[in-house]
Amino acid sequence: MNFKKNLFVYGTLKDEFFQKHIFNKKINTQKATLQGYSIINDDLNYLNIIEDKNGLIEGYLLKLTKKQLFFADLWESTPLYKKNKSESTNKKK
Repeated sequence: MNFKKNLFVYGTLKDEFFQKHIFNKKINTQKATLQGYSIINDDLNYLNIIEDKNGLIEGYLLKLTKKQLFFADLWESTPLYKKNKSESTNKKK
């Protein structure tokens, strides 16, 4: 079975340079938005998402294999960051 999961990204993983560094290739992306959330910078200048009923985050969906998702988790220092299941809205490129 070909495992692929969508990962909504809003920071460095949107950037082709970082995708090539982490996954050894550029990942096909699809523009997406996440409603009900906003981005904030923490004290260390890391981007974080918080719930905000009026918020809207623009980002991308990456369709990743299990191995690529593992490397994305390493990059994002999971479990320092945590993943949540959310619904995003896809946009045409």
